[in-house]
Amino acid sequence: RPKSVVAVMLPRGPLAALGLLACHWLGATPCYIDPVYPLSRRKVMLEACTASGCLVSDTADQREVNGNLAVIRVPALQEEVDSLVPPGLEEPKATPNDAAFIAFTSGSTGRPKLVVVSHRSTCARLKANDLLFGQLDEPDKFAHCYSFNYDGGLVCLFWPITRGVTIEFIELSVLGDPNALTKV
Repeated sequence: RPKSVVAVMLPRGPLAALGLLACHWLGATPCYIDPVYPLSRRKVMLEACTASGCLVSDTADQREVNGNLAVIRVPALQEEVDSLVPPGLEEPKATPNDAAFIAFTSGSTGRPKLVVVSHRSTCARLKANDLLFGQLDEPDKFAHCYSFNYDGGLVCLFWPITRGVTIEFIELSVLGDPNALTKV
């Protein structure tokens, strides 16, 4: 449903990116919840974001998803999304002030806190990236090396996608290993 929150609990990578973008296309606000986080943290995050639905992998345990959420498994994603699209919906209904995504603070001072980021703020950040780092062009490739739970990780997903640039998802485990990075 437009304006609703959908938790995206898929492993970081192309399928999670697809899930986040599908939420936007439907007019929903995505909230990425990293499936590698401990179960207790994921449950707190799901409760805090008040999601009405959750995208999960086909191997996710149903018990990991709270309450009465509509659970959509990735292999059925296209079929499920097609069934959720109201007849006549041709473009997203989001406005600049609507939520573009929901992220969480690190939780270092206790419970993670919810952070709602608007489309206007996200677009301003993308334009700032263009000014600070230069325009991305089609032949470029973008090395994505952030968690989607970090707002910068989501912005670094939207920036190359909106510029038509290929994204290479770098495994987070290789970031501290210079030898492994040279092989990417």
